[in-house]
Amino acid sequence: MNAAESPELNQENFALVKKRMIGQNLISLNSVEYLARQLYYPQYKDKNIFDLLPLIEEITLEDVKKIAEEYIIDDDLSEFVILPKE
Repeated sequence: MNAAESPELNQENFALVKKRMIGQNLISLNSVEYLARQLYYPQYKDKNIFDLLPLIEEITLEDVKKIAEEYIIDDDLSEFVILPKE
């Protein structure tokens, strides 16, 4: 199974993550230091911090699945389980 087919990558989890990203973005706008840093060191060519919220809202689950298929390669992943001491 590839990352895009993961049962964890569903509409309910996607909506929660998206709401959290929007909330964190809005909270960060209350920080003068954050605003100054973002305006002084722009991370995006033609976008600014006030364009971020509409960009987050535009992202769809299908967009995430498409990126997951392209960039997350199962052969490059490992999984391990930590068992309790007996």
